[in-house]
Amino acid sequence: MPLDNLGVTITWTGTNNAKNYCNNNPLALENQEVRLLGQQGNQSNAGDEEANSFIIYWEMGTTDGNMNNESLFEQDLKKGSYSVDVEFIITEVI
Repeated sequence: MPLDNLGVTITWTGTNNAKNYCNNNPLALENQEVRLLGQQGNQSNAGDEEANSFIIYWEMGTTDGNMNNESLFEQDLKKGSYSVDVEFIITEVI
């Protein structure tokens, strides 16, 4: 199954200001790094869990955002189980 059938959106619930690249439209998974959240201007993101809270929503086959524009049925995927490992890299900006 192509990775772009899987998408992610994030709702920022923290008190810090963050640049959310996938707030309203999902970003498709790729074979390379995809930035989901970033620094808002020159503001620090230092803080505790209350300052930096967010909720991750996964979706599959919706064709929204930059996800695959063909439905799962149109792609005629092979029957079976599919899995993928996702790595999140989180860094502090002071």
